[in-house]
Amino acid sequence: MKLRQLFRVFLLVCVATVTVRADEVPDGLIKMGRGSDPSPIVSFCQQHFTIKLNPSGGGIQNCINASGVAWIGLDITAIIPPNTTPSCIAVFFTKCTTTESPIGNSGNELVNIIFFGGPVITPGSHQTKCNVPFPQVAPQSCFFLNFNNGSSDDPLATGGWLGLNGARGGIVRVDAITAPEPGTIFLMIAGLGVLSQLRRKYAFS
Repeated sequence: MKLRQLFRVFLLVCVATVTVRADEVPDGLIKMGRGSDPSPIVSFCQQHFTIKLNPSGGGIQNCINASGVAWIGLDITAIIPPNTTPSCIAVFFTKCTTTESPIGNSGNELVNIIFFGGPVITPGSHQTKCNVPFPQVAPQSCFFLNFNNGSSDDPLATGGWLGLNGARGGIVRVDAITAPEPGTIFLMIAGLGVLSQLRRKYAFS
C-alpha cells in the first residue's frame, strides 16, 4: 500500500514539474499596431529591412514607411526554439497568419508571419510624427512591431524569438508587400485576354 502511495506522489511531482517547465516556455508572440510603442527609436523603413532582437528574444521596432509606395501587408521571417508556438496579433492590419517549417534536426523552426487586410501603410517622410496626442490618430505611415511575450511595452522584455542566425539577439527580416502597379495589372489582364483568345482559337480548330 505504501509503495502505491509513493508511486502516486512520484507521478504527481513529475506532472507538476512538466507543467512548470511548459509555463516557462516563451510563447513566440508578435504584435503589429498603428503609431508607436513606447520605444525611443523610430526607423525610416524601406521595402526590405531588418530588426535586431534584444538579448532576451524580444524587442520593439517603430517604423515609418519611407519607400515611397503603399504597403498592403508585411511578410516577417524569424526562428523559434523547440516547444514554442508562434502567434500574432494584428492591430493595424485585420489579419495575420503564421507558417512554420523545421530547420534540420535542431528542433528550431523557421516561421513566416504575414500581416494583411484592412488599411494600407501609406508612404511617409522624415517630417512624419507618429506620437500624436489623443484623440488624434497616428498617420497610416507609422507602425510598430512588438516581439515581446504578453506584448509588454518594455524594449528589453523577454520574447520567444530567435534571429535568422539562431541567436536571441539576432536579426529578423521584414519584407513589405506592395500592390501591383497599374501598368502591371493592365499587362496581366492583356496577357490573360490573349491566352483566352488562343484557347478559343485552338479549341475550335
